[in-house]
Amino acid sequence: MLLGDSTVSGLFTELALAEERHESTLLDLYREFSGKPPSNGHPKSIISVEKDDDVMEGGVRVSEAVQWAKGKSASEVLEFSVGLETNSYDLYLVMEARLKNKPPSKVFRVLAAEEKQHLKRLVALFEERMKK
Repeated sequence: MLLGDSTVSGLFTELALAEERHESTLLDLYREFSGKPPSNGHPKSIISVEKDDDVMEGGVRVSEAVQWAKGKSASEVLEFSVGLETNSYDLYLVMEARLKNKPPSKVFRVLAAEEKQHLKRLVALFEERMKK
């Protein structure tokens, strides 16, 4: 990937860390709703997970995204990332609406808010790069 500047790579580093914090957010919400700590195998103990854990937002395989990104410009990678974040944001909004104020809808409301922040930052950087 030809990022070309530290601003873009810095943002992707921050977003990767934010995705890791999603896990912490989900654990906190699990504790809130269940009233108990998660088991040692959580979340794999309650949901099915891809065998090789090679899947990121939007169901895209990390290995495939990395392969695709090789040789792409920072703008192309940003555009792809905006699409992924938009899809995730949209999915969380739909899931929240389907649950209609039931307690678990909070999970999707929190995730949507986080994705919205990621999306704003990606779009701002993408627009800034497009002006150059």
